[in-house]
Amino acid sequence: MANSNDLLEIQFERIGNWQIENGQLNYKIESGFLDSILYPNALYAFVRIPSNKEEDEVMYIGKTTRSLKGRFQGYKNPGSGQQTNIKVNDGIKKLLSAGENVDIFMLKSLDCLSWGIYHINLAAGLEDSLVRTLQPNWNGRNNNYLTETEVIESIGISEDLADSGEDVEQLTFLDYFNVTLGEAYFNQGFINPGVRVDHFFGLENEMVKLRIGQQVFDCRIDRRANGYRSPRLNFKRPYIDYIQSHYKYGDTIRFGISAKNEIELITSKKL
Repeated sequence: MANSNDLLEIQFERIGNWQIENGQLNYKIESGFLDSILYPNALYAFVRIPSNKEEDEVMYIGKTTRSLKGRFQGYKNPGSGQQTNIKVNDGIKKLLSAGENVDIFMLKSLDCLSWGIYHINLAAGLEDSLVRTLQPNWNGRNNNYLTETEVIESIGISEDLADSGEDVEQLTFLDYFNVTLGEAYFNQGFINPGVRVDHFFGLENEMVKLRIGQQVFDCRIDRRANGYRSPRLNFKRPYIDYIQSHYKYGDTIRFGISAKNEIELITSKKL
């Protein structure tokens, strides 16, 4: 069973712990590490500290191309489709409710690593090996421990999305596209997904479903409106009413593609 000594040997440091405040999961970072959670490209681990004299246990190892502060928001308030976030959130709460602690460890920054003129991202290179070697409980299911590369391949996302800075742990969609709410998008209900994701949409007049929470909107694909014949979607009302009541003119919103001809509005606020 892997414990915190395994992390300390490769220069992880304990930077804080998870807590429950007013029934909600939250974290506390030690004063000396408040700046550290703002840096991008971090490698982190969650370690179970039992209330008795049992040895501690590494429960989860992850990395983020954003900051830890941004990444931990997903664990505090997981979305309905974010299975990893839900699993980790539930696991932390159960341990805390049982009187145990869950400490947060972070790999010390080693910016001096390089190959020639190129900087080496240690977090990106080390995570796969750590997960396979230490086999943290929350990283896998039925002893099937997936590396980041295997997750990317298993859900078939595009290479440009994999390199875009999104956390792979949160990638529950096949791909994404953004829409800036200009005149047609804000007042007339149009959505142009764009050429890059064209292959996720069918032929002229095929139906597309848009999910927003529990609501589902339908419309037909129009491939005649755009000169390059990429799909145009017009959901009209009540979709227009929803957009105008939740966003402002000029906001940029994001859609996730869950299947062919199926999309979901996933932005809770403007980007």
